Amino acid sequence: MFVVITLEDNIWLFPQFFADGKAVTTDDENREITKELQARYVDRIVPDNGLCMAVYDIVKIGDAVIHSTDNKNYMSQAEFKVTFKLAVFRPFVGEWLEADILVSTDQGITASMGFFATIFISAANLHEPAVFTNGTWMWLYHDPEDETARPVKFYYETGRKIRFKVLNVIYGSDPDPPMKILGGMNEQGLGGVAWW
Repeated sequence: MFVVITLEDNIWLFPQFFADGKAVTTDDENREITKELQARYVDRIVPDNGLCMAVYDIVKIGDAVIHSTDNKNYMSQAEFKVTFKLAVFRPFVGEWLEADILVSTDQGITASMGFFATIFISAANLHEPAVFTNGTWMWLYHDPEDETARPVKFYYETGRKIRFKVLNVIYGSDPDPPMKILGGMNEQGLGGVAWW
């Protein structure tokens, strides 16, 4: 579900954040670089990698290229090539996750994990037989050992916790969400957490 990836990017720092060994230490410089990386990556989708959760580590800070002041684009900043690690949310196909139901439509169910809300389970991937009625999906469970028993109704209600299996992770571009999880709940142990 969470993995660590390594990336490289150029980060700009103003002179007051340069490590001088006296007032500004290398720890202060690293802290400023980390702040810049967090502002650029945390809570954003890294294409084909996942949702960035945190800056994990700075691996290497390259030599600085100092740009002269032109009072428009450059104000004596230094450009550092930084190699760093990010902790990202990237579920793998086949992984079981839990989420809360946000919306039910005749197309399926949209769910949220709190920090990630573009999870879709299509109607075809719900337990069979599934019925959509009054804005809610319902699974009519028939006991295979008792043919005469009435079916038990299990509801996929808004706000309820569900367990689903990741079927695919799609990385999109505008106007689609940048990352979408397609899930399924048509196996034993999947569906409403309270059912099992």
